[in-house]
Amino acid sequence: SSWYNEYSYIENHFARVCTAMTRGKPIVKVGIIHPIETYWLRFGPNDSTGEERKTMDDQFHMLAEWLLRGTIDFDYICESLLPEQAGEIGNTLSVGAMKYSAVVVAGCETLRSTTVNILKRFADAGGKIIFVGKPPKYMDAVLSDEPKLLYEKCTHADYTKSSILNSLSAERTVEVRETDGNLCDRMCYQLREDNGCLWLFLAHMHYNYESMFETGSENLADCKMRKITVKGTYEPLVYDTLSGEIKKIDFETVNGNTSFYYPFYSNDSLLVKLTRTAKTKRTVKREPAKPLSVQYITEPIDYKLSEHNVIVFDIAQYHVDDEPFREREEIRKIQKIVKDELHLPNDRTQPYAIKNIKSGHTVTLKYTFNSEIELKGTKLALEDAEKSKIIFNGETVKITIDGYFTDKSIKTVSLPAILKGENILEITIPIDNRSSIEACFLLGNFGVKLKGIEKTVTSPEKMLGFGDIGMQGMPFYGANIEYSMNIEAPCDCDAVIAVRNYRGMVMRANLDGKDLGIIAFSPYEIKANGLTKGRHKLRITLYGSRNNCFGPLHMADDKLRWVGPEAWKFMYDGKARWKYEYNLSPLGILAGPEIRYYKNAPTNK
Repeated sequence: SSWYNEYSYIENHFARVCTAMTRGKPIVKVGIIHPIETYWLRFGPNDSTGEERKTMDDQFHMLAEWLLRGTIDFDYICESLLPEQAGEIGNTLSVGAMKYSAVVVAGCETLRSTTVNILKRFADAGGKIIFVGKPPKYMDAVLSDEPKLLYEKCTHADYTKSSILNSLSAERTVEVRETDGNLCDRMCYQLREDNGCLWLFLAHMHYNYESMFETGSENLADCKMRKITVKGTYEPLVYDTLSGEIKKIDFETVNGNTSFYYPFYSNDSLLVKLTRTAKTKRTVKREPAKPLSVQYITEPIDYKLSEHNVIVFDIAQYHVDDEPFREREEIRKIQKIVKDELHLPNDRTQPYAIKNIKSGHTVTLKYTFNSEIELKGTKLALEDAEKSKIIFNGETVKITIDGYFTDKSIKTVSLPAILKGENILEITIPIDNRSSIEACFLLGNFGVKLKGIEKTVTSPEKMLGFGDIGMQGMPFYGANIEYSMNIEAPCDCDAVIAVRNYRGMVMRANLDGKDLGIIAFSPYEIKANGLTKGRHKLRITLYGSRNNCFGPLHMADDKLRWVGPEAWKFMYDGKARWKYEYNLSPLGILAGPEIRYYKNAPTNK
């Protein structure tokens, strides 16, 4: 990974959330009888029960989605465990360590007799039971009127979002509303009680944007101010899980409820500590800020790479042993063809799990590429380098390992000078039941021109523009890039640096040699305080992704949601999800930074 040194930025966030959200006990007021036993009733051949099971599954997911998006937390209650877990029954139902003021029965055609008896006692004690849809017809999977008798003395709801949420509104402990007054349906939460205080964690859920103006683009710094209300009177403190800071925020307590506003950007979550208080209000003084001036960086700038540029060689002519060269083919296909011909295993078994049997055969790969320049100092990175025979432009290369590329198994060997014009690289490797035929990599201080599958070595770019680096001579590069530029402060002031359109892992900003921190999430900004009037040197390091070097480069399915081993094998699936040309992802800072200068720079929160 090119950004392993920055992993702690994300891992610390998860550790802080985990610390708060694994303490104490969750506050959950709603229990749902899990309908798995009704699903078993409908389990059978797809042609007779498949649609019924799909409907049940859809309703099961919809119910959970409606409740989560409606900020009503819930637990599932297992019928088989309920008799031993049920405790005190009054206007709440105790199940294990939890107490529920409402129980939901949804999608159940059958209930166990033990469940019916416990729910009867709960209803008779004033407990709230909500049946969604029709009453169950069976008890212990046998036709019975008992579930219907229970149904008739309980609350009923239609299988609609509004009906279910309205019936459970009294159980809502946390409410999130948009500025227009509507309930927010884009966030879920967990609330926990620990040592006399509460911990509230809010996070965004996936949302299907439908407005032509609200697309959900990851480039946008779209802020949503939301009102959060918690039952009870508390003083809220924001625990910033990325920075580790603890921040006071405005709040107000009215009619026994605590309300506060918080600005949410698209990547945000929120961790709040709520402590009992007699205070009714707090206002944190903030000065409204308007920028003195704004500077846009649009011209090409100096840059520095953390590694040599790279060309991926994975389409080659090839032959086995002393036969003539065959036509060019992609490296994974070559391996399948050759191993099938030699009756060698070609599955996903790890080599260490296979007994090593030497076949006595070799495979020679021939890569041909052009160069617009003569160039010395390049290296070839490949696996099993010490077992390979390398010939470059007719000259046998001495195998002296002088380093590695990204992985200690991918060793580097120095090559003779690249010639202007055509260059030919031949690599001969032994092939047996434990070996693989892998891509190799040309490393050096050069640029790359890619047309289809043809690669040409060029002079490296002297300056870099803001945009995809693949269009600027680095289609396969995946390490880090330092962008270096001058900014001009109009006076002694503060600044906010915004880099809102990038493709990579994270960015880190540095001003005049001082580290400012990481830029990773919307609104993609960072503060720089105490600038003096005049010129300053701003450096932004983009941490790259190895996708364009080690990813499934020939996968044609750009909608694939999960990339695993099969993404490299689409050449066999017959669904046109594979191509010889390269499927590369944009990488780089795609739009120039915006520098806003303030007398006193505001914070985003």
